[in-house]
Amino acid sequence: MINSPLVSIVMPHYNRAHAVQSSILSVVKQTYENWELIIVDDGSEDVALLKSFIASLGDERIRLICHSTNLNGAQARNTGINNATGQYLAFLDSDDLWQDDKLYVQLQHITQNNDKHVLYTQLRCYNSEKPSDITVKPENAIAEDESLGNYLFVHAGVMQTSSLFMHTSFAKGLLFNPELKRHQDYDFLLRAEQAGAKFTFIHETLVDYIWIASERITFKSISVERSLSWLEEYKGFLSPEARVGFLLKEVSNTALRTKKLHPLFAYARTHHTVSECMQITMGLVGAGWRLLLGKIKRTLA
Repeated sequence: MINSPLVSIVMPHYNRAHAVQSSILSVVKQTYENWELIIVDDGSEDVALLKSFIASLGDERIRLICHSTNLNGAQARNTGINNATGQYLAFLDSDDLWQDDKLYVQLQHITQNNDKHVLYTQLRCYNSEKPSDITVKPENAIAEDESLGNYLFVHAGVMQTSSLFMHTSFAKGLLFNPELKRHQDYDFLLRAEQAGAKFTFIHETLVDYIWIASERITFKSISVERSLSWLEEYKGFLSPEARVGFLLKEVSNTALRTKKLHPLFAYARTHHTVSECMQITMGLVGAGWRLLLGKIKRTLA
């Protein structure tokens, strides 16, 4: 590489001082060394432990910014973006991990003269309690003429935030929407598409996306109503097929787990055709079977 541009890494943190240590170390171990890690603590109760760990590393490339109160993950990311000084910007959630060459590989693919170029990679997805049970996602890249909504919600695409890499100037022009309680990442990506983003898929597993089993659904601000409210607000970004796909991908499992099927069916009857309602119903049946089989496997394990 002829030059070595600074890469800003934004990491929001809230009450994960133990889990985040592995995430921080996955940055420290990067083969590409010209980076700054901006950790934004969002009013955590365990921030003293986080400060102690950062101090023990003695790495001046790591900065900690603390919110005095809990604002939310979107605002924490915005604080990080606004304080970024690098030419390029990446995100890393506080429970995810990077492969050692993640930044190096993405720097080889980024287009310097297109500030709307956004890269994403494959993920190794697994439960913290079963790290050997790995699923690799996504299988395919977004097609040249494919809308982002169709890629994400119809064709099983994934653009997970910890895999994103872009020009800092583009991120600063977008920012996350702090008013949203759910789906802030989808909002960011859809507005990036509207702003002219060119998405490029790197077919390498450079990120470990980890679901922490101890963090149950009630702790994640997940609700059927919030997802339906988001869909109503953002339906203009999505094709009819993508709107149905969003209900199947994001709402059906939540409706089953929280036993709130009525809001989903009421929304479907009001906003979708009979054929689409049948598709949603069949999707719920399939999701129900998968949940049941999962419970059986866990019982027998």
